[in-house]
Amino acid sequence: MDFAQIVDNKFEFVRQEADNDTFRTSQFEAWLLTRLEGQKPGHWFDRLEISVVAQFCEKAGVALCFGAQASPGQLKADQLAAATGEAFERLISSVDGFQPLLCEIWKNCPSSRGGYYSGFGNLWRWLVTVQSDQRYEPLVSEVAEFVFDHQPIPAGTFLLGQECKERRYHSVNSAAATFGLNTSRTVRLLKKMTEKGRILSVDEVEPLLSKIASHLPRVKAAKRLGVTPDMFDRFKSVGLVRPVFSTENVADLYSQHDIDDLRNAVLGQTVLVQGPPPGCSRIAAVASAASIKAEEIISMIVEKQLSFVGREQGAHRICDLYVNREELRDLVYGPAAWPPKGWLTIEQSRVALHLNTETIAWFMRQGHLPTRPHWNQRQRRHSRLIAEADLAVFSDRYVSLGALAAEARIQANHVARRLERKGIIPIDFPQNLNKVFLREMVQPADHVGRPSPPPPDK
Repeated sequence: MDFAQIVDNKFEFVRQEADNDTFRTSQFEAWLLTRLEGQKPGHWFDRLEISVVAQFCEKAGVALCFGAQASPGQLKADQLAAATGEAFERLISSVDGFQPLLCEIWKNCPSSRGGYYSGFGNLWRWLVTVQSDQRYEPLVSEVAEFVFDHQPIPAGTFLLGQECKERRYHSVNSAAATFGLNTSRTVRLLKKMTEKGRILSVDEVEPLLSKIASHLPRVKAAKRLGVTPDMFDRFKSVGLVRPVFSTENVADLYSQHDIDDLRNAVLGQTVLVQGPPPGCSRIAAVASAASIKAEEIISMIVEKQLSFVGREQGAHRICDLYVNREELRDLVYGPAAWPPKGWLTIEQSRVALHLNTETIAWFMRQGHLPTRPHWNQRQRRHSRLIAEADLAVFSDRYVSLGALAAEARIQANHVARRLERKGIIPIDFPQNLNKVFLREMVQPADHVGRPSPPPPDK
């Protein structure tokens, strides 16, 4: 039976009890008698029916005084009356409708689990049962709005028959899902904002997360740039990339715009090539060969210090670009000054003596051409050099067939036949070597080529 009908049936009994001198009338009872007599005291809630206010005061009073999980059936009559009176006094003193009373119940909830079921308990269950009754519509509408204002409810959700038009708060999970962020990262980002279970205001958190979501974590930034994460860290160490969001216990975030600018600054200077150009190597290879850090080479490219940067069709990784080795060494170590004064490389010595590689190597192994190691700063390695003095000593003692031909400016086979006719044979060295003669045996010019002109008459 409806609560109002019950009160009407017992109206005379209620009046008699109220007239009894030993009975102390509460504010709730006084209001109830006034309403039953057809009068409205002028409270803001008098627009509602008696049953709505009375039942709400009972259910809300129990939640207020005994907790959200308590039910009226568990209480004694005097406890229930006291609780109802407490709730009614809150309504009388309120100028904001049911909100202050709902807020007090919400804050007093001892449950560690958030949410309106835990916060309102049996009061919420009762509201669910009466939500379809139009008499309760103002009440359930206000309670639903209270929940929408205090809980992370998604837009479009229906509570107590009321639709949430727009989200007003986020949980960490919903905030992360909205912006496609990692949940654990979002927890760390919003650690101070979510202390003690605090929910997140949409107006407060969405601008921050929107900005964060537009940035890239380290691994994604490295992939977008076209380098490995380790190489990306090296870029960061020399200032090629800088985080735009950095805070304690949270990995740095990088601007997509900055990453794209750096990539364009490097690739914008490249020239398409087919295979490695002469004298060029990939950045990764030349960095190792010349003992120059790859990040320093990239810095040179960004600063437009290198005149040539090559890129093969379809190559998108920055360290796969080609640079000229000698140009790079000139920038880092200065112009070439090799070999040192008074010394010759093995190649220079081979050319000067007109020997092939195998022959000069044999002379070096036999000790006829002593070599000494020298540190080549540009090549970042030791190179064996031959002193000019040692080369001169060797040249004074030995001469190759090629050198004789060069001196005579005729073909080597002609020189060989003339020497053979003169009975001059090469030194008995291994057959696979160049023909070499003792210099003293071929000293007269007419042994080799054109006879020298006679000296002029005095």
